[in-house]
Amino acid sequence: MAAGFLILALLSGAVFRLAEYVRDRSLWLDEAVLARNLQQLPAADLALGRLTDDQVAPPGFLLTVKAATRLLGDGEPVLRLLPFIAGLGLLILFGAQAWRRLGPLGALAAAMLLAWSWPLIYYSNEFKPYGTDALLAFLFFIWAQPIEPREFTRRRAGCVAIAGLAALWFSLPAVFLLAAWGLREIFSARRRHSRAEFTRWAIIGVVWVLGLAAQLGASYHATLGNPRLFDYHQQTFLSIWPPAAAVASAQSGLVDTWALATSAATGWLWCAFLLAGAWAGWRRHRGETVFIAVVVALTALASLLHLYPCTLRLLLFSFPLLFWLVGRGVDFVAAIPRPWVIPVLAVALAIGICPLARDGLVEARIPIAREDLRPVVAELARRAQPGDAIVVFDFTRYAFDYYWPRVTHADVPVYDVIFDQDAPADSAMLEAKVAPVFTGHPARLWLVATHYEVGAGQDNLRGVVAALRGRYPRAADFVPLGGTAQGVVFFAPATPSAPMP
Repeated sequence: MAAGFLILALLSGAVFRLAEYVRDRSLWLDEAVLARNLQQLPAADLALGRLTDDQVAPPGFLLTVKAATRLLGDGEPVLRLLPFIAGLGLLILFGAQAWRRLGPLGALAAAMLLAWSWPLIYYSNEFKPYGTDALLAFLFFIWAQPIEPREFTRRRAGCVAIAGLAALWFSLPAVFLLAAWGLREIFSARRRHSRAEFTRWAIIGVVWVLGLAAQLGASYHATLGNPRLFDYHQQTFLSIWPPAAAVASAQSGLVDTWALATSAATGWLWCAFLLAGAWAGWRRHRGETVFIAVVVALTALASLLHLYPCTLRLLLFSFPLLFWLVGRGVDFVAAIPRPWVIPVLAVALAIGICPLARDGLVEARIPIAREDLRPVVAELARRAQPGDAIVVFDFTRYAFDYYWPRVTHADVPVYDVIFDQDAPADSAMLEAKVAPVFTGHPARLWLVATHYEVGAGQDNLRGVVAALRGRYPRAADFVPLGGTAQGVVFFAPATPSAPMP
């Protein structure tokens, strides 16, 4: 029976991911910025990770998607194809390994978490590398925990070294997985006085460190040396002092992330199973528990050193590992020799699974991050005529630049109105930003805006609307029903009754 429920959970998770993929929602801000890098930068810059517009992504991910776009085109489904395949692959691999290595109830609980956790559903359908990070993390976790001990020969050491370099090229958090694996094996070889194995792992470690150094050195100014990225993530690094900052950073970076991963209503229940799994794993499966603990510790240390932000998307790679410990915890509780344990455990799992499944279903139906700019651009292309002008508000320009060339439209000038998002613009700055729009006295002005909730975006957007209405007082929305992008057309006083085409 457990096997049947596990298969149903995995199938439903696949359906949720497929439903979101075929919906083919518009690119949102981060996806559009990364797509612009993919389209405009040469392959050499992509291979070195030298991205613009404060974007960070592993070279292997970028070049794989670039190859796919050359073969299949650069539409949204192609851009999201690799994360989607990675999401389905993770489901299959996790389900198979959980059934093989965990008990029936533990495998079922862990598989349900993985299948229905809404962040994993969403990031399986976003043109970003977080979904592939999760798959690679679980691949290395399983590889590092062989069911039967095998001799660590030179050939196997060579395979491990090459695979590690490939992982660093395809996944940024792979460094935590490789470091955890290498440190565990080096200490184990030292404890067993295995000089040959110790030497081979030490050499592998040197190879990995050199590979990481080369990669970070090539992309330093776009990643670790990017002051704008550092400022953006300033509030998402863990802290140990002062106490108030330590509590706040732990709450937002760890506690809230866990609640989002497992459903806010029952995150405490899954946390209890996680702790039970860590205890049980330490007693019976120490190798895998040490591996996961070191990964978590290294991630936290990197965040404390202000090298790795603790945000939901950047911690996504750890979800399969933590859900694995939850499965261990469920098995530990199920093994307690009391007649009431299984019924109570079944009730507890039902309490935890219901909100989890609800969140997964909601994400599959209505994605969390969406801007729906594509239908707005299509409507704009249909209505705008020569003599008009288009005003693109700030961050909207990335997605607009992706969609506007794809539609048939009149020859209409486009003006970007860009602001510093840290503070509202004053009246003089607003006038200077908007003044070029009035060149040639356009018949109508079309304003397109998304992502205006960032920083002072709403205040700046209100200022832009007020400045436009000073010259074009009559305005009307042209946003298609159900959209989240904002579109407004402004009419000059001379044409107050002109019908919209």
